[in-house]
Amino acid sequence: MVTPVANFAEVNQTYLAGIRWRVTDEVMLYGRAATGYRPGGPRAVIPGAPPGFGNTFKSDNIRSYEAGVKVRALGGRLTLSTDAYVINWSNIQTLIYVGAFNTGGNAGTAQSKGAEFEATYVNS
Repeated sequence: MVTPVANFAEVNQTYLAGIRWRVTDEVMLYGRAATGYRPGGPRAVIPGAPPGFGNTFKSDNIRSYEAGVKVRALGGRLTLSTDAYVINWSNIQTLIYVGAFNTGGNAGTAQSKGAEFEATYVNS
């Protein structure tokens, strides 16, 4: 018996919003928020799958937030940049293993937090 594939229509919207403020000609503050996703889709129902396993998997989603500062000094020869970020990832798409078989599926959530710093000096 062939299992029909579900009508898999998802509606996801993404956004990107940013702001920047030039405090002086040498100092800029900025912030950014964004979302993204990968669509879900059909999957094979594999032998030994638990009841209710289904023949589709869901989209995964990311929400990210970033804020930072950029500074120019010494007549533009020195540039300093620093920022901090948070990325939240939900319904992570991955392979699901059942016995010797695998198919597409969703896992849990993950979060990444961090900071970056960059300095550039041009000797001219």
